[in-house]
This record gives sequence, structure tokens and C-alpha cells, in this order.
Amino acid sequence: MPEPPSPLRRGLAFLLLLAGLGLAVLPAAWPLGLVAIAGPWLAQPLFALGLALLAPAPEAPGRRLWWRDGLALLVLWGLALGLLGLGFAWPYSGLVQTGSLGAALGLGAVVGLAWVVLWRQWPLFAQAGRQGGGLSTLAAAPPGTWAPLRGLLLGLAVLFAGLGAWLLVWPPAGLSSPWWLAVLCLSGLPNSLITSFEEDPIPTPLGVLP
Repeated sequence: MPEPPSPLRRGLAFLLLLAGLGLAVLPAAWPLGLVAIAGPWLAQPLFALGLALLAPAPEAPGRRLWWRDGLALLVLWGLALGLLGLGFAWPYSGLVQTGSLGAALGLGAVVGLAWVVLWRQWPLFAQAGRQGGGLSTLAAAPPGTWAPLRGLLLGLAVLFAGLGAWLLVWPPAGLSSPWWLAVLCLSGLPNSLITSFEEDPIPTPLGVLP
């Protein structure tokens, strides 16, 4: 069992989490167009590192290179948000402007495909949040073909966080203020799920000794 965090470590964790909450809704408070996606993008590594400091996983190394873990998380979430935005932009803009059936079907197809991809790649997010490691470590994580329920839930949480971020950047007309509270909850959902796993979610690959 990991030792309880020290008061200094706990205070740093809460500062990271508060900073993440502020950045998660930056597009709503400071609408800058496409550039505003930087807020939700930077928020996710802060959430992951804050929760790792506050409640370290049992299998986490005793000493982590936090700068390396933060960089890997930035790249991982940058790819997730960037690819989701590229697939989301055209059908979403068509749906908002015309409300056509084709745009609605296209948007549904993009969301469904994204969920399947995130289900396959959920170990990357679990590895980065619980154990850390550089980009080479994340690249070696096996695809998530086991624990289907866990993978589907975490993939859905990442998908909701990403869609919520893009809807803050490109809000539909008449979006009410309670939506910002919903985005706050959605933005913290992926890393909260990762922290709640009771055991190491990444199996040891065959041929690799512990």
C-alpha cells in the first residue's frame, strides 16, 4: 500500500486539480475560437497528475518523473482531442447550420467510431494516469481487448470529456449556463475512473518478467 501523501504533496495536488477545473471551462469564460481548446487540453494532464499525487495507485513507482509523465499526458490528450475535433467538425457544423439527416448520421458515425477506438486504446490513459512513463512506455501498452466493461466505460468517459471540450469551443445556439457545470463533471470523469480502479488494469505482456 502506498504511503499517505504528505501535507505539501496534498496541497500541490489540490492546486493542480483547481487549475485543471479552471482550464477545463476556459473556452466558456474566454471564447477565443479554436485556440480555446488549449484550456481543456492542458486541464487533463493536471487532473491526472493531481489525482496521482493525492491517491497514488498501488502499482505506481515510488518515485515518478513528473515532468516526463506530464509531457506524455499532454501528447496523449493532444492526439485524442485533435483527432476527435477533426472528425467532429464537419458533421457538427453541418448539423448546426442545416439540421440535415446526413449531417446527423455523419456525426453519429464519428462518435461511434471514436468510442470504438478509445475502447481499444483505453490502456494508454490508464497507464499514463496510474503508473506514468514516457511515450515509449505508453506505446508498448497492449490494446484493450480484455476487461470490456472497464474499457467501454473509460473510453466513453474520454469521449464525453472530449466532446464536452469541443462543444465549449463551438457552442450551439441557446446553450444554457448549466452546461458549464456538466462540462466540469465530464472533464474530470476519465481520470476519476482511472483512479478508482482497485488493481493494475494493465496486464503484464507475455515474455516480460515483473
